[in-house]
Amino acid sequence: MYELTPMMQQYRQIKKEYPDTIVFFRMGDFYEMFDQDAEVASKVLQITLTSRRTSKEEEGIPMCGVPYHAVDAYLAKLVRNGFRVAICEQLEDPKLAKGLVKRDVIRVVTPGTVLDTKMLEAKENNFIAALSCKGLGVPSESGGEIGLALLDISTGEFRISEFRGPPKVQKLKDELERSEPKEIVIPGDGPEHLLITDCGLRVTSSKSEIRNPPPTTLRGGVCVTEYSSQAFLYENAERALREHFKTNSLAGFGCQGLAWGISAAGALLCYVQETQKTSLDHIKRLRVFNIEDHMILDAATQRNLELTRTILDHSRQGSLLGLLDGTVTAMGGRTLQTWLRHPLLDLKAITQRLEAVEEFKDNVMLRGDLRELLEGVYDLERLIGRLSLLAANARDLVALKLSIRKIPAIKNLLQSARSPLIRTLLHACDELSDIGELIDQAIVEEPPIPLREGGLIREGYSEELDELRKIVREGKDWIARLEQTERQRTKINSLKVRYNKVFGYFIEVTNPNLSLVPDDYI
Repeated sequence: MYELTPMMQQYRQIKKEYPDTIVFFRMGDFYEMFDQDAEVASKVLQITLTSRRTSKEEEGIPMCGVPYHAVDAYLAKLVRNGFRVAICEQLEDPKLAKGLVKRDVIRVVTPGTVLDTKMLEAKENNFIAALSCKGLGVPSESGGEIGLALLDISTGEFRISEFRGPPKVQKLKDELERSEPKEIVIPGDGPEHLLITDCGLRVTSSKSEIRNPPPTTLRGGVCVTEYSSQAFLYENAERALREHFKTNSLAGFGCQGLAWGISAAGALLCYVQETQKTSLDHIKRLRVFNIEDHMILDAATQRNLELTRTILDHSRQGSLLGLLDGTVTAMGGRTLQTWLRHPLLDLKAITQRLEAVEEFKDNVMLRGDLRELLEGVYDLERLIGRLSLLAANARDLVALKLSIRKIPAIKNLLQSARSPLIRTLLHACDELSDIGELIDQAIVEEPPIPLREGGLIREGYSEELDELRKIVREGKDWIARLEQTERQRTKINSLKVRYNKVFGYFIEVTNPNLSLVPDDYI
């Protein structure tokens, strides 16, 4: 039996905590994968599988790797194929580390918890769902409820529903068809497996090992993930929601009596917190979504009418949504899709919406000016999501600032609107001028994308940072002056002041000039 190196012992310890997840293990400029992770990932990513061998090992360990600066493309491919990926980063500078570099998982990326804009469709929600149910397999007259929670972590939209009565499974299936979650979280030992089957989805257990093909189910690319049954217990789920929203009761959200919806929502929140390893401050509210308030469009109707996808190739282009969508922002595109999938039934709400639409239709100048302003607005929902989850870069901050700058002009333009719905939205709109000013004062106009490159903060914003920058600049200048002074003093024109991490700073002199080296160099 061979002895593992300290680094491989560290990897195995981390891997033990994520048995059903591919671990991207940061080593210098690469993310490395080992053992079965490497065998599976090398096939999916079509990269070379090799082996790692040291003097302490009797046999090679399968391994493969991807460069850290191109990781997004490889990550996207694995997630699209239904895999979970744990990002294990170096927590300290390897140059300064004493012994083994500290590493830990900073985030787990799953199909339902994607944040990277390259992996998301701009005008579509990326929902993750959770199911909690009771009474499956008993006669319909005996009752039985199904709780559904849906969360788009990229935008912060969070809602719950419950389904009762004999057609509850069909209602759930129709809602899943409408919302198209990319991942469904269920208890590991509950009847939800039967529910998944009843909805026409096939589940493959993902508890103990990485599989190829991965633990995905299939129509529409839905990934089913088993999670701790304890998180689905009503008491635990309700407490998790109260702690997140910092409230003593969920009554303010209208959740009274929705025990199975709360069970699903609380467990889903815990699962997402566990994978993201940070607070979810951008999730501000929980909305009860009553299916009875909307026209019921079953899965067959949605497909046959080609509301959002064509029958032929499941494409957006050629569908009713593709025909109607003239929105200029990603947020508007997602809203329009939600409206088409969930038509209103309440006459008052329908009338208010039609009046607002009619005002823009009739007022060509207002519509044109508003569209021009909105073209300069980025996807604020997802920008705020990435910032809250510490996944943003400097360009995201600039995009937020540029978007905020448009708000006063938009509000001023809409002052003449007569629609009650537009007036209500106008009244609730905050200009966020303090945030815009803060970003403008702190961030340079064209910041580098990676935060670690530096050069992000403006000169003059932080006295402490300005002082550190001065030390760095003058330190380099001092070294250059020392080199020039020593060349003149010793008459050694090739003399150089060098640095490496073994010796630190030193003076380099070539062999032919050794006779000119002064005594004080020894």
